[in-house]
Amino acid sequence: MVRTQECRRAVGRFSPKYYTQDGVIPRTRVPQALRQIEAMAKKYSLTIGNIMHAGDGNLHPIICFDPRDPDHKRRAMQASDEIIAYCVSVGGSITGEHGVGMEKNELMSLGFNDNDLDVMRRLHDTMNPRAILNPQKLFPSAHGCREAAASPELTEKIVGHTETAGNPKTAGHSGKAGA
Repeated sequence: MVRTQECRRAVGRFSPKYYTQDGVIPRTRVPQALRQIEAMAKKYSLTIGNIMHAGDGNLHPIICFDPRDPDHKRRAMQASDEIIAYCVSVGGSITGEHGVGMEKNELMSLGFNDNDLDVMRRLHDTMNPRAILNPQKLFPSAHGCREAAASPELTEKIVGHTETAGNPKTAGHSGKAGA
């Protein structure tokens, strides 16, 4: 069995950066999903490898790109969003195990309507009334989430730096873009 670290090192040998996605689909859709991801790789002129938990439908496409080329990075991010949209379209979800975070919060509306998001937001706010747990994560900012409205000072205090609008997160774990 190949370990995750070995896979990362191998990918790093032929791509300056890579972005690992996390989506989930029904297990019966794995072959179809792999074909779809291959088609997306061709559409965006990218190399996309696939690591997955085939037994539970958890996909981790590895989208290779060169961050020095803004167009290449843009295409990688578009392919990433399209992969997640595909997961939802076949009965899956935007995340299988790694959560929503800042990278996919704007994709929440793919799987949840406004009423769903409102219930989640109210539950979240009940458990986190001061909006200090995971600021700027989970909910789409377009829906007026309290976390997205957190002050730069609060964000700085909690996460150690301030994210600004229009400057998407580029650092992360698992070989994510900019890591």
